[in-house]
Amino acid sequence: MNKPKDIALLATFANDRLVDETGKLLKEQPGGPAFFLSNIFKKENCAFDVMAPPTAEVEVKITKDGEFGRITYEPPVLSVNFAAIKNRALIISSVLNEISLTGLSEYRGLVFIDIQGYVREGITHGKKHQWNITSDTINAISCLKATAEEIEYLPPEAVDTLKQKMLIVTNGDKGSVLFAKGKKYISAPDTKIEFNHSIGAGDTFFAYYIINYLRQKPAEECLRFATTKTTEFLDNQ
Repeated sequence: MNKPKDIALLATFANDRLVDETGKLLKEQPGGPAFFLSNIFKKENCAFDVMAPPTAEVEVKITKDGEFGRITYEPPVLSVNFAAIKNRALIISSVLNEISLTGLSEYRGLVFIDIQGYVREGITHGKKHQWNITSDTINAISCLKATAEEIEYLPPEAVDTLKQKMLIVTNGDKGSVLFAKGKKYISAPDTKIEFNHSIGAGDTFFAYYIINYLRQKPAEECLRFATTKTTEFLDNQ
């Protein structure tokens, strides 16, 4: 029997339609967290298995204040047999709540989750809603990533619990904060970044953080590495 690869990637691909503030189509391109995460893992020669639900359709409005996605086709909810996953690490990143977390506690490896889909309303550009996360799911998570806006939609008690594990809060060009086992680390880009849009930047950051973490690097080094690599990614946008 073949040995399981280090990473199981349970994430969503998407067809992205980029539009301006008037709704005019600018560009169509492949996207979704699975697309960006898998690209980085391939680039870094990390062995991984892709366990992806059907592709979503996403309209991304590009504005002077950032990008705001709206789901125009939502994939059906995917039920997962978490007990059957034998990879060392499981990465979960959705566009909405199309990846069910029921039974997540049955998985015995490291769990990395991006909160983005679980707080996104979907039908309105940029609108969020509260994530009614269960205690079983909180306890199963090893590391959660959220933006400074998204973290406000997580119950305070969940935030407090995750700070004692691993919680990453990103805040655009202001950098990011990592809470790891009760300690706080801060990282920011060395220089101001100029870019056309930041689509894929959060996924890129998360991928590089996870890669270094699985290489058993110190938490602060993982954060700096992810910041540097994301800056390089944005420089090429």
